[in-house]
Amino acid sequence: MISIWKFIFLNLLLFFSNLLSSQEQNYWFRNISVENGLSQNTVLDITQDSLNYMWIATPDGLNKYDGTNFTYYPISFDFNVSGTDVRTGRIEVYGEDLWMIVRGGRLEKMALKTGDFCKYLKFNNSEIVIPPLIDLLIEDDNKIWLATRNDGVYLVNRNMDIISRFYATAPLSNKISSDKINKLFKDSTNKIWILTDNGINEIQKNHTASYLSGENIIWAEELFGNLFFGNTKEYQFVLPVNSNQFHKSNAPKYVHLSHHHKDDAMQWLGTYGQGLYLLDKKYRNNEHLVTNKNRRGTLSSNYILCIFEDSEGAIWIGTEGGGINYFDKSFRDFHFLDVQNLSKEISLYQTRAITKDKDNNLWLAADGNLIKQIDEYSFQRIKVDSLFKTENKLRINALRADKQGNIWMGTHGRGIAVINSKTNEKKVFDDEEEKKKIIWCLLEGSQDNLWAGSQSSGLISLNKSSGEVKEFSPHGADNSAVKSITRINDSLIAVGFDPGGIQLFSEKDLEFQELSKTVNRELKNVVINTLYYLNNWLWIGTSGKGLYAINLNTGKFINFGKKSGLTTNIINGIVEENSRKLWISTNEGLLRLTYEKVGDKINIEEIQQFHPANGLQGKEFIAGSYYKDTEGTIYFGGINGLNFFTPDNFKYKPEEIDVRINEVLVDNIPIKRDTNTVYLKNIQLSYNQNSLALTYSAPNYLFSDNFNYQYMLEGYDKNWINSGSRNFTSYTNLPPGDYKFKVRLNNVIHKFAPVSTMGIHIDTPFWRTWWFIFLIITLIILVIYSVYRYRLNRWMEMQKVKDKISADLHDDLGSRLTSINLLSAIYRNQKESVTKVLEDIEKEVRASSEALDEIVWNIRLTDESVEEIIAKIIRYAGEFLESADISYKIIKNENFSSVNLKMHKRRELFLISKEIINNIVRHSNAQNVTIEIRKIGNSIRLIYHDDGRGFDPQQITHRNGLVNLKKRIKNWKGQLEITSEINKGTTISISLPVDKPNLWKKFLGRN
Repeated sequence: MISIWKFIFLNLLLFFSNLLSSQEQNYWFRNISVENGLSQNTVLDITQDSLNYMWIATPDGLNKYDGTNFTYYPISFDFNVSGTDVRTGRIEVYGEDLWMIVRGGRLEKMALKTGDFCKYLKFNNSEIVIPPLIDLLIEDDNKIWLATRNDGVYLVNRNMDIISRFYATAPLSNKISSDKINKLFKDSTNKIWILTDNGINEIQKNHTASYLSGENIIWAEELFGNLFFGNTKEYQFVLPVNSNQFHKSNAPKYVHLSHHHKDDAMQWLGTYGQGLYLLDKKYRNNEHLVTNKNRRGTLSSNYILCIFEDSEGAIWIGTEGGGINYFDKSFRDFHFLDVQNLSKEISLYQTRAITKDKDNNLWLAADGNLIKQIDEYSFQRIKVDSLFKTENKLRINALRADKQGNIWMGTHGRGIAVINSKTNEKKVFDDEEEKKKIIWCLLEGSQDNLWAGSQSSGLISLNKSSGEVKEFSPHGADNSAVKSITRINDSLIAVGFDPGGIQLFSEKDLEFQELSKTVNRELKNVVINTLYYLNNWLWIGTSGKGLYAINLNTGKFINFGKKSGLTTNIINGIVEENSRKLWISTNEGLLRLTYEKVGDKINIEEIQQFHPANGLQGKEFIAGSYYKDTEGTIYFGGINGLNFFTPDNFKYKPEEIDVRINEVLVDNIPIKRDTNTVYLKNIQLSYNQNSLALTYSAPNYLFSDNFNYQYMLEGYDKNWINSGSRNFTSYTNLPPGDYKFKVRLNNVIHKFAPVSTMGIHIDTPFWRTWWFIFLIITLIILVIYSVYRYRLNRWMEMQKVKDKISADLHDDLGSRLTSINLLSAIYRNQKESVTKVLEDIEKEVRASSEALDEIVWNIRLTDESVEEIIAKIIRYAGEFLESADISYKIIKNENFSSVNLKMHKRRELFLISKEIINNIVRHSNAQNVTIEIRKIGNSIRLIYHDDGRGFDPQQITHRNGLVNLKKRIKNWKGQLEITSEINKGTTISISLPVDKPNLWKKFLGRN
């Protein structure tokens, strides 16, 4: 018995020998490059985080990719190539951190949640500088393996504390074969392998083991327990399961990396210059994939730098100069036939008609040719030009195979022809009339006849045996072309006109039957491209009006268009997958429609979209070019070739795809938070940040181009809003409050697709908050109360003034009147001089008048300003001095309108001035008086100077005038200065401080 490893290597030898021969390439790649937003077409490493975002390292920067948009980070990475020695930067996600080996072999880490970067220059528990790194491997938080370029391997924890070091001159427990490290590898048993330029090293519990001394090992991979180690030469080493012996086998040139695809157990070998090699689980069925500029979907570059498998099992291949090549096994579900995988003489451009004969051979009408399938990738061109007596390529619009093995052809200008699929015997049924020569569609009749739709002769019946032709045109559609025919039952067919709507035709009665008047009115001017009958529902594809479904029992119809989720209103072909799924060809790719019948209604549950990026021949498919064989394979013809596929192989499940909210922008500026937006569940904005936009995406890279979105701002929008493929939403002038932004995929219409939610709180302006309103109400109450208290105090002050006036009237004026009364009595009792008595009475009357003026002035005092008081002082001084024949001079150079003095202080200022002037007149015997009124600093200063007889200020006097004057000035914190000498006059200076403005009184209009 041949041992397992011998079996392996025999097949490996067969594998690599077979690689020398050319094979048909069965792998289709989608290219992602700078044209899609990638920062550079040289891709060094690729990884994926827990939210399914892809991270891509290029020499000039780091890229984050969500399937639609790229985010760029200015971080550069090493890219060095020396022969077969390819050394690049590295990135790896562990938990919520992205670890990077950046330019110069430096170690950095980015926290994915916050975007914060951390640079590691030294080990934490020593002063040792971290040497330039070539690779890293993270086992867990406490075991991080760092491979250096020339300094061995360090084992550290998350804090960069050195746990252990492995190097060439270390003790046996840590000794490895070389300090120059190429790669670190962890197998399925959690063993760590160190690949060096001098063999490989296995890290065991208490020691290390070295193998393959002298070999420069640069890559490692595991396949079903067998370990593969490759060098820079044309062979590799394999360590079979449960073996400790390495065995050598041939390998292709320039392989420097390998990846084991877990999904289909394929081993992918990347080379620098020779593309990709693939090996299946039996070490056979190998393929060599290289770039081919003449073929769509091949590798974009033969220089492979990295291979990564994402969480969905798709393969990402980073190349030098070619960007990323993305492969998903579902790409192989859409098989594609075009001129590039057929012989040069056969063209599949404009594949207009498809059928299969009774031996299950495929027949195609394309580019004026009739093409017959010989085997899987072998086709034969059947020459029919001479049969139709034309030197030009003949356009064939329709093909139909019958049970006898004949292939019937409807042509564009030469009527109907037939060819036997076995003998290639041909026959033409060509009417001389030009109007009968354009045939659009064919359908085998229930008897020995063939139904054909013509351009101008309506529905044609051809007797296949006799060749007899009959025409049938319904009333009202005499000049309408029949573009589509489908069978309803054994004796009834549906006929679609252009224009003219749809009618049913009885093969038994040979008569047309109209549908309901409502249907006729709806479809009267509609161009019918295709018809398909399924379970009592007639499906109609139109050119411009979308998809119709007519219930033939009730006559009711439903129309589906762009508003229903379709990508276009032009429907070219309809084929059923099963009772609840339809495949639809359009001018915008293919649609897979899942629906549910509820009574006489149809609800669309899901619409899946497929574009050229999914492996289609192109966007545009041709009307009527579709077919489904007995094995369930569906065919669609388009302008660039033919697609065929088996729907059961599809794995697309959009209801399992979450939408991520990537960014929130306020006034087109991204908001800054400690945590990246994609990790946030709630955001809080100020009241003036109420115009915002949100971007979102579904990080699924297989169908990212096909996604449509729905969104709703709960608390603002009443219903879900369809945004199509647009992945951003904006709102302006949102009122303050709490909202929930919700977004989901729109491909799932009536099912509940996963909803991503973000809470948004917009602060209420402070002037609309309860506490501010409460404060304002409180302030208003306080103002009202303050006004009340102020007026009350004013009233009380006025009452005091009135009381004082009453006392003054009683004391002053009353005493004066009493004096007058006494003088009168004296006059009566004594015979004195009348003149003397009258003079005394005159003095008392004058004094009474002055007292009365003062009392009246006190009543009006509150209405006078400081400027008016000064004017009153000047007026009083002038009148009093003039009456005493004293010359006077008053100096006032300033305006006192802005000076503030309390009411009582203004009164005191006047009374003090009055008393000083009275004293000058009565006691000074002065001839000249000077009065100066000034504002000095924060004081009002009045200076009175006379040239009278003067007095000695130091002499003790029994008069109370000066004492009272000093006391009154002191009460107002003023100053009094008296300078006087006998016979040299007197100078009196008084100074009163001004008051600070009372804003409250000013507000009330009070002084």
